[in-house]
Amino acid sequence: MREENPSQLVKRNSILRKKWFLPSMYLACVALVMVGAFWYQSEQDGPDKTKNAKNAEVSNHEPSVEVNQSFENFALPLTDSENVVIKKQFYDINGTEDQQEAALVQYGDTYQPNTGVDYGLKDNATFNVLASMSGTVTRVQTDPLLGNVVEIEHDKGLVTLYSSLSDISVKVGDKVKQGATIAKAGKSEINADANVHLHFEMRKDGVAVNPISFIKKPLSALKGTDTTNATQSSEEQGKEKSSQEDLEPEE
Repeated sequence: MREENPSQLVKRNSILRKKWFLPSMYLACVALVMVGAFWYQSEQDGPDKTKNAKNAEVSNHEPSVEVNQSFENFALPLTDSENVVIKKQFYDINGTEDQQEAALVQYGDTYQPNTGVDYGLKDNATFNVLASMSGTVTRVQTDPLLGNVVEIEHDKGLVTLYSSLSDISVKVGDKVKQGATIAKAGKSEINADANVHLHFEMRKDGVAVNPISFIKKPLSALKGTDTTNATQSSEEQGKEKSSQEDLEPEE
């Protein structure tokens, strides 16, 4: 074994006796431990952090229609204009006799309650029909009486319906935002006297409610409304009539 000469031994002992030596060694050891721990943690968390970052990036690109609904209030389904007029009001079972009579739709020799509100312009010109609230298009069809129809679902059983349309610009499955143009106003056989107009309905579980009562109100207002005495939509009335006829005994 190589022996240190006296001068080297004295020099080493001199360094060890310095006041800064032990604190310096302690700090160096702590630094090494921290670097090792940081490296180990990075190796363990690296894949998960990368995965979480990717998931966050994907989530930022997902449709936000459902989220937006919680901050929206129902809006008029057309551009607000001084030329807009209501050509026929919703049939309110609690309205006066005159109001109810004015809200009846005549088709041939039959009369039926108006299950929505009919909007038009004073000069009978066409206009853009807008989504009253964000949602998903669940129906696009042509009806022989109602004309072209678009239905948008906002929550299970809660829909807005737009009929007497032309130039429909959406299809089933589309997610539309509030205020998006879905069609233009047109005409219908069942309310030909209204000329160019939009028939607009709000429905809860197939039962029509007065749209004017929910404009500027949130979806929760429609969700919580009592439809026990509300006016049924014409489709639901037809189903109920057929059901009653099936139950009638044959003579």
